[in-house]
Amino acid sequence: MVTAGIGMCQDIFVQSAFYGRGGYGVDVTSQVQELANRDGAVYVSNETFGGDPLPGRRKYLAVTYIVGGQRFTERAEENQTLRFRMPESTYYERQPRGVYQGRIIRGPEGRPYGGYEVGRRVVRAVYGTHGRYVDVTATVQRLAADGVKFEVSNETFGFDPYKGHGKKLKVTFEENGETFEKEYDEGDHVRL
Repeated sequence: MVTAGIGMCQDIFVQSAFYGRGGYGVDVTSQVQELANRDGAVYVSNETFGGDPLPGRRKYLAVTYIVGGQRFTERAEENQTLRFRMPESTYYERQPRGVYQGRIIRGPEGRPYGGYEVGRRVVRAVYGTHGRYVDVTATVQRLAADGVKFEVSNETFGFDPYKGHGKKLKVTFEENGETFEKEYDEGDHVRL
């Protein structure tokens, strides 16, 4: 497990955080988001959250958050430290089908292995608006490699980085040694 810390390279977006037990407790989403931004970890205690929602009972913190386009749900008991994880993906998972260390693998008759055509490739993709963007590169690379048409939506990426606001998908491509960016609005249907 890779944990986040001070100076981490990816932003943590806390979807929900609950401190209590058995359905009784308090919403501590904003406090946990603040601690995630600052420390990358949360010490679970009454002092951390400014009070005891269930005096005399042992409590826990349950957090659902998104990092790098991946959703995690973590739970830590009172007097333990919850550390936020970074998505675990290897270099090979991030490459489109038929690409190894940046080179196209060719099969019989010189065709690219796995059906991946030479040319444009997704370098980076982010989804959101107004400075609240989440990295969705792995998801977009997978969709591009599979050649499927998808909708730019919260459902496709599994989260809403800024509720109540229209989002954009920004994709950085590399083609023939050149890098360029394209934007797609929420609701657009895209095939990369």
